[in-house]
Amino acid sequence: ADKSKVAFLVENVELAPNQRRTIKLYLTNGTLIGYASWSLRADGSRTVVGYDVHSETLVEGSQAASMTAEKTRETERTQQAANQERFDRELVALKRLVEGRPRP
Repeated sequence: ADKSKVAFLVENVELAPNQRRTIKLYLTNGTLIGYASWSLRADGSRTVVGYDVHSETLVEGSQAASMTAEKTRETERTQQAANQERFDRELVALKRLVEGRPRP
């Protein structure tokens, strides 16, 4: 992936320092694609990180008309798996950052 290319735009909609942040995500053409929220909660000597995403994927009418229910479910499963894998990597990086450990 070209890291110099802008993939989407972000707008802060909620910020409670050390507790919660919510952002709106837009495609570069201005189309709203969803919201993401991070929360931090103390749990004894640990911090619990929460992450919630609410998004939608827009498809062209002709593409939607040709998608079967099974194809739609498979697409959703594939996207969810890819997002989970990306998020897991991000959490590992966040943990390293918070704990002050260098990148591998």
